[in-house]
Amino acid sequence: MQLTMRKYLMYNEYNKKRCTKIMKRIIQYLLIISMCFTLFGCENTGDLEVQEKFDAYLDELIKEELESDYLSYHYMIVDGNHLDIHKPEVSLGSLTLNSTLESIESSKEELKELQTFNLKELTTSQQEIYTLLEIQLKENIEYEKYLNFDYCFGENQVNDHLITNFTEYRFDDEEDILDFITLLEDSGRYIDEGIQRTFELSKSGFIQNELIKQTVIESCEKFIQSEEIERNFNEQIKNMNLSINEIKEYEKQVKNAVDTIMQPAYQRIVDCYKGLPTSKYQGSLSEMKGGKEYFEYLLRV
Repeated sequence: MQLTMRKYLMYNEYNKKRCTKIMKRIIQYLLIISMCFTLFGCENTGDLEVQEKFDAYLDELIKEELESDYLSYHYMIVDGNHLDIHKPEVSLGSLTLNSTLESIESSKEELKELQTFNLKELTTSQQEIYTLLEIQLKENIEYEKYLNFDYCFGENQVNDHLITNFTEYRFDDEEDILDFITLLEDSGRYIDEGIQRTFELSKSGFIQNELIKQTVIESCEKFIQSEEIERNFNEQIKNMNLSINEIKEYEKQVKNAVDTIMQPAYQRIVDCYKGLPTSKYQGSLSEMKGGKEYFEYLLRV
């Protein structure tokens, strides 16, 4: 991994909060790589040519991931131009079953490519990176067994994480403001995909219990009554190099996006959860078929 690349990458608690679906793979990759280059030296005990190829592989892996996920790009890259990393489409991503399945298939292909390297020819630090990446990819692939527990909404799920995305969004320049508004306008589509996934699971009999349902409803209703996104945005742009008229116009656009797109989408979550049938499992999800194995899986990832 080139020093210039690592200089522009950062990992923080943001990543843990926003990993709403297992396939935010770049988050795990960057953490692993950052951790390993900090803790381990680069003893050249193997084949130098293989080691150089492995470094190039890691750089390309990170580049591909950052160029495919806007939020990862925004929170991890200071200046993509210096790294030849192109800004991806401004989008919140996808919550569909197909997108999860595609990501699992991507992990399978990534694992095959990783395993083309001879572990013995790598440096000590590269071996550590290889091992951790392999574990992570295998865990991503294993998630295919637990798609019946692929709930989008709940405690510390999309309904909470999305708000955190917007209240902790970083504003460096005016382009970030425009991207922020685009993301707000994308929230309706994104949430509707999660609602559709919820209906799909309910048709299969995988319905969250009444306590979780009520938690989702209350969190969404609380957000609908709040103005936390607008307040945070207004505070953030005060010190930016903008005219008073520009600030007022951006504040107006943000409020309009929250009022007409995001809050109605959260109301649709409320309506969805109020309309779901009662689950026959009113205790832990572990009572469901495969639930115990799923919790054991969660403890490992």
